[in-house]
Amino acid sequence: MGSSNAIASKAKAMYAKRLKDEDYRALLKKSTVGEVASYLKNETDYASALRDVKENNIHRGELETLLNRDLYYKELRLATYAPIKERSFYKATLREIEIHRILTKIKQVTSSLYSEMFSTENFHYKDFCFDQNLLEEAKTYDEVAQALVKTPYYKIVLKYRPQNNHTVDYVSLEKEMDQLYDDMILADIEKYLKGKDKQDALTIYLTAIELRVITKIYRLKKYYHSSAESILKYVDFSHIRMNKQLVDELIHAQSGEEVLALLEKSKYHFYMDEKEYIYIEYYAEKIKYNLSKRIMRFSSSPPLVFMTYIILHQIEIMNLVNIVEGIRYGMNEEQIEKTCIF
Repeated sequence: MGSSNAIASKAKAMYAKRLKDEDYRALLKKSTVGEVASYLKNETDYASALRDVKENNIHRGELETLLNRDLYYKELRLATYAPIKERSFYKATLREIEIHRILTKIKQVTSSLYSEMFSTENFHYKDFCFDQNLLEEAKTYDEVAQALVKTPYYKIVLKYRPQNNHTVDYVSLEKEMDQLYDDMILADIEKYLKGKDKQDALTIYLTAIELRVITKIYRLKKYYHSSAESILKYVDFSHIRMNKQLVDELIHAQSGEEVLALLEKSKYHFYMDEKEYIYIEYYAEKIKYNLSKRIMRFSSSPPLVFMTYIILHQIEIMNLVNIVEGIRYGMNEEQIEKTCIF
């Protein structure tokens, strides 16, 4: 890939400013969202992202939005070092935000349960592939679809247009949007990377997809006791590399516990640490963390360093969200720490 080596050096320099163990130890001792925001604002690299925040008047959702916006800006800054023809590769987070905005808006216009719970963020992102004002102003499903004409999302949204007062098949819609996102990322990897860089990038991303699938199967089994037929309908297996026999055993498992038992015997067992906290999402993120951290440390490839920087930063934001959630629900320091990866 012909992108400037500046991307790798800049990303590594940004990664060096990540939260360290001592930062997490300090954050875990905080007792309010305001105290967490104050520490991030005054003691860490999040100072500029939170410069206008009033620490005593910030809620969890606002803090999470600001942290994700900060990641977007950093990704955008890194992308400026890439040749113009290759910049689409460096905008994966932008696509995630686009899809999140669309799905959130569809919930707003189709369900009274969500109409007040969700508020469309008024921040406009640069380089969205659709008019953000049109999406914000949409009051019906058809208006949402119209805002997406000439985008990759239009056909999928149109496909799930509710008919005859039926509700939106939101799970299937989300599945296809995730599949589109995966297809776009993998197409960029195929287009822009070669040799070992390409294989390493595929390992990172296909592992992430596989872990997402495993997590969905576990949730469907544990919380909804879903049948194999339901799982096949709602989970995308198109990019799975796992042994077909194991996949079949997972989707036919009788419970979440049986899914975990099957995974203990799989290749992922070797990535799991010795923590007693059995939490499938934690293990999935831990695997991504270990894989990405290793590549960040040893690789000098601009696209690989970029990919792993984004993953590691997303995990850092997840840690902060978990800390805030833990404080909100009165969890103690040790309990909250078990949800964090660092």
